[in-house]
Amino acid sequence: MIGSNKLKKPFVEKPFDAENHEVCIYYPEGDGGGRKMLFRKKTNSCSSYQPTINNIRQDDNYIYEEYLATNGFDIKVYTVGPYYMHAEARKSPSLDGVVQRN
Repeated sequence: MIGSNKLKKPFVEKPFDAENHEVCIYYPEGDGGGRKMLFRKKTNSCSSYQPTINNIRQDDNYIYEEYLATNGFDIKVYTVGPYYMHAEARKSPSLDGVVQRN
């Protein structure tokens, strides 16, 4: 429960502090449960699946969002003024934890 609202899994939990890059995706039990933590690239890895952690963090302030399935792509949308936006897609590093950059 978040206030009086119930957010169903899967959902995304982002730290309110933009400098904190530890984003979590929580999965329902039907999909194996647990969470995947995304973090800044360390060596060649940027995510860690934690199958036994199912409870949300309560140590700080977080933003919660509905999880949108993107078929393995990380989509970034940039807005430029009130009438224009630009989107880019790349292989999501959350699939296998490997970051690929050219």
